Amino acid sequence: MMFLRIINLLLLSLFLLLTACSGRESVNPADLSSGPTEVQGAVEGRFDFAHSPYLVLDDIMLDSLGALIIEPGVELIFSDSARFEVHGVLTAAGTKDRPIHFRAADRFWEGLHIRQAAGKALLEFCIVEDVRLTTVNGAGYGAVE
Repeated sequence: MMFLRIINLLLLSLFLLLTACSGRESVNPADLSSGPTEVQGAVEGRFDFAHSPYLVLDDIMLDSLGALIIEPGVELIFSDSARFEVHGVLTAAGTKDRPIHFRAADRFWEGLHIRQAAGKALLEFCIVEDVRLTTVNGAGYGAVE
């Protein structure tokens, strides 16, 4: 008799434990980042979410023969006065739920500059903020040029 009570209590406890845990959201390992990753100079290849955020220490440049894919959810954090020059093919395709974020580490960075005939860029669901680039005559540029 006592043995049956113990079995019933164990089964009831197991049932309650399983029902309580079933409502929890699971964590997708792809949503976890192992960053930060420091970058400067020439860039190409892929900026993946696993290595985000990317800390841009100085200007970065995508060469005319290069291509760079930036994955959804990636964050690029630019040091003051750093800029991103694109002479090759840039694909930065975020999603509504996982936008790509370009921002300054401290105050301002100098923006995204798409140059020459070979320079092509696809920007979808990207947030670009904290850009300020002033010319000699005091006029300012936009975030993406």
